[in-house]
Amino acid sequence: AAPWCAAVTVRPGELQVRGATVFDGYFKSPQMTAAAFTDDGFFRTGDLFEIAADEQGPRYYRFAGRHKQIIVRGGVKISPDELDEILAGCPGLLEGAVVGYPDELMGERICAVVVPQPGSDVTLEQLAAHFASRGVAVYKQPERVCAVAALPRNPVGKILKRELQDRLSDEVGALGRTAWVEEACEELRTRPTGATPPELAWLKLKDAK
Repeated sequence: AAPWCAAVTVRPGELQVRGATVFDGYFKSPQMTAAAFTDDGFFRTGDLFEIAADEQGPRYYRFAGRHKQIIVRGGVKISPDELDEILAGCPGLLEGAVVGYPDELMGERICAVVVPQPGSDVTLEQLAAHFASRGVAVYKQPERVCAVAALPRNPVGKILKRELQDRLSDEVGALGRTAWVEEACEELRTRPTGATPPELAWLKLKDAK
């Protein structure tokens, strides 16, 4: 195999484009325009891609996630979209999402925000076993698990990961990385199955340590 084949498959980068079909900039917004384009005129899409390759060389571009959602753990870039697909197959889970949360030592760590099926309790140990069975490296596996009643979504149904990240950041800032505590919400426990809470409510947070 060519010596560069293995490297390009594990180093996602932002897709940047330039050409006649790309707009020139934002109307009367030089700061936004400067942020959206590179110094040599390429438009920053915000999408991360990797070059999928084999022994024959590069074959195609593969979407790896959004640049702003990438988790940087100890200097290693981790795509939450890749982990979302694996999380979705975890037994006892209705839905879930993987996001990063701030950490003093590693920069960011990985949290799985999950909506368990009625009567189920998705634990960190179960997630670790599930991710390991799918061949996920230890450094990519969730280090915390949060159980919620429902994931926040926009009007078209897309999960609002930024809202999840902001809530995690607020919790870490308020309690400290070694003092996260379990929370109980009786109102959610008595809510009829399938009912949507008026706002994101956190049932519990389990620390990996």
